[in-house]
Amino acid sequence: LYLDVYSRRVDLRVGRQALHWGSARFLNPTDPFPQVLIAEPWRPRRGVNAVRATVPFGAMNDATVLVASDDAFGEARAAARLRLNALETDWAFIGAWRSDNNSGLVGLDFRGTLGVGWWLEAAVHVGGSGAAKRYYEELSAGIDYSFPVLERLIVMAQYTRNGAGETD
Repeated sequence: LYLDVYSRRVDLRVGRQALHWGSARFLNPTDPFPQVLIAEPWRPRRGVNAVRATVPFGAMNDATVLVASDDAFGEARAAARLRLNALETDWAFIGAWRSDNNSGLVGLDFRGTLGVGWWLEAAVHVGGSGAAKRYYEELSAGIDYSFPVLERLIVMAQYTRNGAGETD
């Protein structure tokens, strides 16, 4: 259940909502609310209790700010994203913080078309508590191509690197 309020300057959504940021197909380094849906990519995303404000500017640009909580309203998360379109490419700059382990991320997300669709999404995760690593990087890069077979045949390839592991 959520409530949408639209005005000329800001769109506001309050309540439980499915949130998904990033261009990568399976693993999204810049998504502050990640869900791994590789085995069932058709499954709907879980809702998140959040207040989200989106401010559009120009025909294809916007800024989004949101504050979210877990179901017990005990842990908070905050995130912001600036999306721009220039040179026939979508550009997004993301920042996020979560209170459960006092960590955050700063990321970039690029997407475009050069005969084939392409995307590059990268984030640096900082902070964390306990035995969690204090900083690591994630990167996803990929391409896709859709064939005119019932307008549904899509072939894609993605490479993902997660630097959270240990060398020992």
